[in-house]
Amino acid sequence: MSALTFTGDGLLARFASQLAVLGANAPIALSRALNHIGVSPPTQVIRNLTKQTGLKRSVIVKGSG
Repeated sequence: MSALTFTGDGLLARFASQLAVLGANAPIALSRALNHIGVSPPTQVIRNLTKQTGLKRSVIVKGSG
């Protein structure tokens, strides 16, 4: 069995230490962050499709939903 070795720029260690600071509140903070980010991609797609196609936003929202 081979061992996996990770050498990076310290990003993972920094993330781990930030989660440690949050302690018991870490699951709440992570879920809030994911909910916040989860809204962004569909919004960007609708915004770009409106610009690219020239259709009204309401038409694109009805078609994508």
